[in-house]
Amino acid sequence: MFDRPTVNRERFRLITKTTATFTMFLIWPFACSYAQVGGGGPDIIPSFQQNLGGGSSITAVAPLYAVNVAPFPPTITFDPSGSYLPVAPNLSNFATTATSTAGSNVLTGISATALTVFPGTGLTTGFSAVTGPGIPPNTVVTGFTATTVTMSNNATASGSASFTFSVQGTQQYLYQAFWNWGDPADPTLDPVVVVPISGPTIDIASVLAPVNHTFTNFLPGGPAEFITTPANVNIQPPPTPANAIYPGVVLTIQQSILTNISVTATATINSQTLTGIASTAGIVVGATITGPGIPAGTIVGTVTPTTVTMVVGPPPPPNPPVFSVATQTITGPVVFGVLINGPSAFTSSTVRLANANYAPTAHLDNIGSPATGIVPYTLTVTPSRSFDVDGFIVWAAIDWGDGFTQNLNSFFIKGKSAAGSNTLTNVASTQGLTPGFTITGAGIPTGTIVYGVTGNTIVMTANATSSFNGTFTFGFPPPVFPNPPALAFPSPAPPIPPAFINYMPNTPVIPYTHTYSTPGTYKVTLSIIDNGRISPALIPNGPGGGPVFPVPPSSDPAGAQTAIRQYHLLVTGYGTEPTPQSQFEPQLSQDFLFVQVPGNLVTTTAAKFTLDFGKANDDSVALSFMPNVFADNVANAQVSITFGRGATAFVLPTFTTDGKGRFRSSTVNFLFDPRRKLVKLTITKSALAAAFGQKNATVANGDADVPIAINVNGTTLVGAIVRFEYTSTAGAKGTGKNGHTL
Repeated sequence: MFDRPTVNRERFRLITKTTATFTMFLIWPFACSYAQVGGGGPDIIPSFQQNLGGGSSITAVAPLYAVNVAPFPPTITFDPSGSYLPVAPNLSNFATTATSTAGSNVLTGISATALTVFPGTGLTTGFSAVTGPGIPPNTVVTGFTATTVTMSNNATASGSASFTFSVQGTQQYLYQAFWNWGDPADPTLDPVVVVPISGPTIDIASVLAPVNHTFTNFLPGGPAEFITTPANVNIQPPPTPANAIYPGVVLTIQQSILTNISVTATATINSQTLTGIASTAGIVVGATITGPGIPAGTIVGTVTPTTVTMVVGPPPPPNPPVFSVATQTITGPVVFGVLINGPSAFTSSTVRLANANYAPTAHLDNIGSPATGIVPYTLTVTPSRSFDVDGFIVWAAIDWGDGFTQNLNSFFIKGKSAAGSNTLTNVASTQGLTPGFTITGAGIPTGTIVYGVTGNTIVMTANATSSFNGTFTFGFPPPVFPNPPALAFPSPAPPIPPAFINYMPNTPVIPYTHTYSTPGTYKVTLSIIDNGRISPALIPNGPGGGPVFPVPPSSDPAGAQTAIRQYHLLVTGYGTEPTPQSQFEPQLSQDFLFVQVPGNLVTTTAAKFTLDFGKANDDSVALSFMPNVFADNVANAQVSITFGRGATAFVLPTFTTDGKGRFRSSTVNFLFDPRRKLVKLTITKSALAAAFGQKNATVANGDADVPIAINVNGTTLVGAIVRFEYTSTAGAKGTGKNGHTL
C-alpha cells in the first residue's frame, strides 16, 4: 500500500527554429564572484563580466533577464577583476621600522637598505598584508618606492614603530592576461590583446584591468547582433545558419613563477660585473637583479661559476648587449629573480548572432507539500524559477492533471474579513504577497488592492462591505512599462516587479496550490510563453491605446501560443515583411511534475460487484471499509459518494444519515459502525459499468481498478482505489470479487 505522495520530474520544451536580422546588441546578465587573490586553492579561476551584463565563469548559469542592448557596432568593456589568482604558498613575515601618519595611507622613513631587499622577500602589491600600530585590519600593500610603502587603508595613529609585512619568501607568482575576441573571420584582423604588454607582473591590478573591444560583423549577410552566453549553457534553438557562431571571447591567464635566489656579491661602481659570488647555481640569463647599487630594470646578460654580467632589461637580453653598471661599490645581498612558466587557465563566452527568439525555460517545483497519506491531498508548487534568456514571460498556466487548469495571473488564499474594516486576518499564507496586488472576493469593493502585509494580516485600500471567512483571489500588480524606445525592437526590459508572473523568476516565491480528492497519478504541467522579442512597450496595450494583449484560457497552451502570435502579427507586421523577422515568433516551453496521490490508508474487509450487460440499471456493489480516519460524529452526517473519476464517474446524490449513522433508500444502503470502525455500503439497481471502467466484453481472470471516494461532512473519509479480480461474459454478466485497496 502506498502511503505518501511522490513526485517525479520530466522536462519538455517546445521550440521553433527561426532566423532573423537585427541591428542591436544584446547581452545577458549573470553573476560570477571570486576572491581576487589568496589561499582559496592552487588553481587559477578566470572569469569576466561585461558592462552591459553577461560574461563568463565556471559557475555561470542561464541569466534571469535580458535587460541590456546597445547600438551596433558595440564597444563592450570586459572586466576580469572577479578572477581568482592563487599566491605562492611559502608565506613569511618581514618587519622594518617606518613612520605612520593618522589619516594617511603611506608609511614613510623606511631604511633604504631595508627596501633594497624587498624584492627578495616578495613584497607585492595587492598580496602583502600590513600590520602594526594604527593599521586597520585587512590592509594590504598597494605600492612602494625606495623608502615608502602605500597601503589600501589609512593609518589611524601617528608614530615611528615596527611594521610587519606578509611576504612570499623565495618565490613569487606573476601573471599576464591574454584576450581573444573571435569576431573576425580573418584571425589576422583580430590580434591577441596582452595585458600588461610589458610581460608578467606582480601587479595584479594591471593584469585584471578592464579591457574594451568593439565587435565587428565579418560574416557575409549575417545579422549585426551579438549575444554572449556562458560556454556551459545550452541555448535552444541553435542559431542558424551554422556559420553564425563565432569562436567567442576567450580570456587566458598565464602564471609565471619567480624564484628569488639570494647571494652575496660585490658590485663595483661603473662596472657591469658582479664578482665574489660563491656559486651561481640556478641563476640564468634574463633573470632580474636587485640589490644595493643595482639600477632598476637590470637583468642577467651572462653567467660564469662566480660572476654575473649585468645588462639593461627587460628580457631577453639585447643583442648587442647594453650594459647596466653599478652606482656604488658595495658587498652585500643581491637577489636574482628566475622566471619560469607556470600553469594557465582560460574561460570563454560564446558570441553568436541573435537570429532567433530563444525559448524560455520552464521550472515547476514542489515547495513543501507534506506526505500525509490522506485525501484530500493539497499540492503546492511554484513556477518562480522559470525565466526567458532574451526577453520575458507573457503567459503562464498550470494544468493540474485532473481536468482543472489555472492561468497564473492570480492565486487564491483563505482569510477572514470584517464589515467596515480594511484588514484581512487569519490569512493562511502571505508568502509572495506585496503591496499592489489586487484583491477580489465576497464583500471586497472593486479596485481594492493590497496596501501592506504584516505576518498573517493584510491591510487593504478599502473597507470590506460584509464579513466573510473563506477564499479571496489575489491578482498580480500591473507591470510598469517605460516609454517606447527610439528603436522599436528589441527594447530595454521594464522594471521587474518582485512578484509578477510575466517577469519570472519571482522573489519571493509565489505558491500555487491545488487539492486532489481522488487517488491517482496526475501529470501537472506548467506552460509558459515568452514575448517573442517584441518591445515590452507593446504589452499589454499597443502604442496610443492600440490592441489589447490577449489573455488566452489556461486549458489550451497551443491555442494560447496561436493567439499571442496573432497579436504579434498585428502590432509588429511580423510575417508580412520581405525578410521575415521571425525573432518575433513567441516560444512555448513546458515542465512536468508527476504526482501520485495514494489516498487514505484504508483496509478493505469485503468488496464485490456484479455488472449486468443484458439488463439496464441492474448493477450492484457491496463494500466494507476500515479507514484510518473515522468521522467524529456519524449522526445526521452529510455523505457524498463517488465511483470512478471524470466524465464517466458515478456520483450519488448527497444524503443525510439518521441519528445512528444509517441511510437506506431503494438503491443505497449505508451504515457507520462506530464500535468496529467500519463503513458499509451497498448499491443496487444502478448503472456502474462505465464508472468501473468496464465494457460489454468477455474477460477471463482480469483486474478492475475502481476509484472510490466517500466524503462525510466535508472530509474525505475514504479515498482509495480498490482492485477486484474480474471475469465477464459479453452480453451476460461481469463479476468482481476479492477487492483489496491499492
